[in-house]
Amino acid sequence: MVVLQFTIFYSLIYFLGRGIAEIINTVNRSDINFKQLEIFGIKFNFFYPIIALFFIGNFLTLINFFTGVNSWWINFIFIIILLFNFKRISRFKFSLEGFINYFVVPALFSVSTFNIGIHSDSHLYHFNYQNWIRSEKLALGLTNISGRFGYSSIYDYISSVFWIEGNAAYFHFLNLTFFVIFFNFLLINLFNKRKGLLFFSSYFILGYGLLDNFGFGGGRNGFLYIEGIGKQDIAFAVIFFITSILIITSIIKKEISDMEILIASMLVLFSSQLRLLGTTTLILFLFCFFRLLNYRELKIIKILTHFKILILLGPLWVLKNILITGCAIYPVSEKLCFTQLSWYRSDSARYEAEVIADAFYGLTTEKNLKAWFDHWTASQLNNNIARNFLLSCFILIIIRAVFLRNKLKVNKLDAIFIFSYLGLNFYPWINSGPSTRFAIGFLILFIALIGIGDFEYRFQNTVLQFIESKKIILFVMLLCIFLIPKLSMYKTFVESPNYFPIIDSPVVKTVPNPNGWGLVPEFGDECNINLNCIPYPVGVRLEINSYGYKVFK
Repeated sequence: MVVLQFTIFYSLIYFLGRGIAEIINTVNRSDINFKQLEIFGIKFNFFYPIIALFFIGNFLTLINFFTGVNSWWINFIFIIILLFNFKRISRFKFSLEGFINYFVVPALFSVSTFNIGIHSDSHLYHFNYQNWIRSEKLALGLTNISGRFGYSSIYDYISSVFWIEGNAAYFHFLNLTFFVIFFNFLLINLFNKRKGLLFFSSYFILGYGLLDNFGFGGGRNGFLYIEGIGKQDIAFAVIFFITSILIITSIIKKEISDMEILIASMLVLFSSQLRLLGTTTLILFLFCFFRLLNYRELKIIKILTHFKILILLGPLWVLKNILITGCAIYPVSEKLCFTQLSWYRSDSARYEAEVIADAFYGLTTEKNLKAWFDHWTASQLNNNIARNFLLSCFILIIIRAVFLRNKLKVNKLDAIFIFSYLGLNFYPWINSGPSTRFAIGFLILFIALIGIGDFEYRFQNTVLQFIESKKIILFVMLLCIFLIPKLSMYKTFVESPNYFPIIDSPVVKTVPNPNGWGLVPEFGDECNINLNCIPYPVGVRLEINSYGYKVFK
């Protein structure tokens, strides 16, 4: 039952993306055959699920400016989009790659739905914030209820439409969709007959995934893992990695098409909306853009056309931040806050940034690098992951040195910028919130860069036959996927294959807030989905402005 439902779930996401592509085709009066189209050397249909999730998140963000998103007509719009798939019906043709991509991979990951728990952060603020999105139009000063609402991501907007029968298992389906996207990306690159720049990097990532199961403390080297329901860490890691590696590949190849620019700009914005750390991809994108295109020959209107997704949707996301927090980018700096807004709370951004840094051993909490490192590695999880990551890097570098010889010479300027980009991501991570789960995308990208290149084999016969064998590729891929869910999940699946897990969100007992608006939990600080709940008994008052918007001060 789980396998069937997740397969249907993923298929709906896929065809929603295909429907959106066909609508854009119709509006632009173009006749692009997406089935034949390739961008970045990848068939366009790979991007359908990403397009769908990006659309859902930004569409609901726009709608939430005017109303809650729990409305029948929103689902009706999604149905209309799905119907556009019938505009261009292609003849079905069975392929092993398609069968693996769209059935086997989702089926293996669906097993993780058994024995999955809800992440504590979901009870703390994610579920509550999603309920606000569903039930109410945008509330001004919402961070005065909980500062954590300020760094909730577009993942919460996407999740808000998947509240199905009160069962949190469907939130897990959303997270698994990003797992499927990631491994489909690897499989497409590995099955690519042209053996481009992404082929070996994908192989190295698979090796990295296998090594995740061995090492200090039983393994864990920073690879993808099944986390509790409601978190967007894996979603961000996948989109950040795909965005970065595709743009880096374009820089190395010294070519990028108009369609690739369009998709890259979508990925950049999506990455930034999923997590603030994703804004670094914009710098990479701009470097690629100005590096590869001659703008002396382009008119301003043409340049703006290339950036239309960022120009249209980027300000909308910033405006949402301002209305909720009083700051354009929260909680980076008070300098980006509008102190004249009535709902802005003085020093709220600085305070929240300090809370995050303190919770995750940020560098700003210590006087020097050594003191920070001693503090950070005092966590056994951090210590194990750091050691296992370095060990994995060492093994993969040795494999590359023994079996491969690089034929590609990368321009020095490009090489300097690419490795500077790695440092650019490392600094805010270590400075503000160096949790290992925040660094997954960055670590995978580092591994990918070990293997990215145009190689020749040192031992032609044996190596060639092994590496390029589709049977070997599939075996390694499926083994890597199989090892991600826990054994207890497989055990429960085998014992009850027809059972569909019901994962309820607990009811929180509350008491009146003695200092102002709302209720507070009787025990702890978790409000769960209760809209009238505030995690701490602080002084908050509610006003309704002349436009009917709730304002929390």
